[in-house]
Amino acid sequence: METIPVQRAEATRIMHLGPGAFFRAHMADYSQKALAEDPSMGIAAVSMRSTAVVDALRERDCIYSLSELHADGLRTRPIGVIREAVALARDRERVMRLAVDPGLSIISMTVTEKGYSLDPATGALDLDQSDIRHDLANRDNPVTVAGLLTAILSARRHAGLDWPTVMSLDNLRGNGQLLKSAIIRFAREIDGELADAIERDLACPSSMVDRITPATTGADRQAIARQLGWMDHAAVVTEPFSQWVIEDRFDGARPAWDRHGALITGDVEPFENAKLRLVNAPHSSLAWLGLLRGHETVAESMADNTIRTFIEALLKEEMIPATAVPAGLDPHAHVDSVIERFANPAIRHRVAQIAMDSSQKIAQRLVPALEWHLREGRVPRLLCRAVAAWIAVWQRGLASPDPMTAELASRVSARPQETARAFLDMRSIFGERIGADAAVRAAVCAEITRI
Repeated sequence: METIPVQRAEATRIMHLGPGAFFRAHMADYSQKALAEDPSMGIAAVSMRSTAVVDALRERDCIYSLSELHADGLRTRPIGVIREAVALARDRERVMRLAVDPGLSIISMTVTEKGYSLDPATGALDLDQSDIRHDLANRDNPVTVAGLLTAILSARRHAGLDWPTVMSLDNLRGNGQLLKSAIIRFAREIDGELADAIERDLACPSSMVDRITPATTGADRQAIARQLGWMDHAAVVTEPFSQWVIEDRFDGARPAWDRHGALITGDVEPFENAKLRLVNAPHSSLAWLGLLRGHETVAESMADNTIRTFIEALLKEEMIPATAVPAGLDPHAHVDSVIERFANPAIRHRVAQIAMDSSQKIAQRLVPALEWHLREGRVPRLLCRAVAAWIAVWQRGLASPDPMTAELASRVSARPQETARAFLDMRSIFGERIGADAAVRAAVCAEITRI
């Protein structure tokens, strides 16, 4: 193996669930930089399902390349903070040994919204979800986040070990509280005392993350290989921009992420709301419209004047008014920067990738803004068009993979307006108010006809 000039972690203090491209472009990057202050803060990367990322990382002893996509080309650097990569499906015993290491300080995760097994409308753990039922019946062989974390916390408790801080990095409002509540609800089904202890003692800080990270292509890998001199199958490409806001709620040690750009704060919620409404909501809306108009990437969609005009209007006319931004953030300047990021031709972020799992995202990204406008006595026409675009994607057979595919597909009819009404009837996505509001239903039906 070639000698690569990169600082390696000297110990493992963090377990991360879900070592996909976003984690490797975001948290691992911050953690790599923080090794300068504490080289013991290495990471054990645990894949919950797939073995492909684990195998790719193991090819080079868990060293991989991170490439930022600048206008003048790729800027690539190696990352060596991951000390070990394991897959739960085949390395379960090793995962549990890592989990009961006395030195473990943090368990973090990027498992996407669907990885939490939550009811999208209520945010509570869905005890009827098939994998949750599996874990309740097979406590020593969990496959879900809630089941695995409960098993880890139980094992550490019986061993007399302190609990690590447990932290979500997924795009969910109040992700720390949602995660903690899910673990408590799962634990309560099997051990009331453990559930009480988790409720009382477990630290679950919320966090907000932002960095556009498209899927790495074969062409990307070839370009990176020309820079490195070797083929990196775990390579990730990302935009230069990165943001991380973390609630100051830790038990035990943590890396000095705040010395390398992360913001540690007592209140993450304003940053979460700004991200979900001013970045995530338009990103999803753009993806649906891009699919409908035959575009492959975000940048191609933004080059379509019809889509760009809509996204700019959605942000400035309906999302900014519905967003309580953090102090010191100019919402109009922020929106301008978001538009610039979306339009970056160097980022080939596929709209089909962004549109995946949309049923799990709408309740977080669009519904709160819809509810805000209704409270203000108005029907937000552009938000209704975004919802209609999502429904039209299903109507036209263009939908990306989704955990609710069977139910959504069953609601598609020959008439678009009938499909729209059937989708809006889904209280698990739209809740009681939005789904039942006559004016919203009329507006979405009108927009799907127009689309």
